Amino acid sequence: MANTQDTRQKFVELRARGFSYDKIAKQIGISKPTLINWSKQLSIDIQNMRKVEEEATLQQYAAGKKHGLELLDQQLKAVRKELSTRDYSDYKTNELLELAISLQSKLTNSVGSMVFIEEGDGLIQLNQTKSWVA
Repeated sequence: MANTQDTRQKFVELRARGFSYDKIAKQIGISKPTLINWSKQLSIDIQNMRKVEEEATLQQYAAGKKHGLELLDQQLKAVRKELSTRDYSDYKTNELLELAISLQSKLTNSVGSMVFIEEGDGLIQLNQTKSWVA
């Protein structure tokens, strides 16, 4: 690669992902001392790119967590529906009841607690609820 703006941008992307100077030098064909100088000149760009990468990772995690919560909720609803048709003296009902409790616990633990911010008397207060899952 030639020493162009595109090459510098590629350097920023690779450095933000944690690639070593040696690996970057081999990949884009720029000497290690030049890359070290670029790192000093482009440090803010590299930091910003790292933040962008971190945000993308957090969004993927959040989407996966949301999907998992939705699946647990669907399973819990199905178990509750089946429980409503069962006689509680049956052993399999006991298993379903244990499953319902387990799924409820998983949902509650996955969601955690919510923190609300309120302003009063010039002070900001944090009010925490145990969980929003019923």
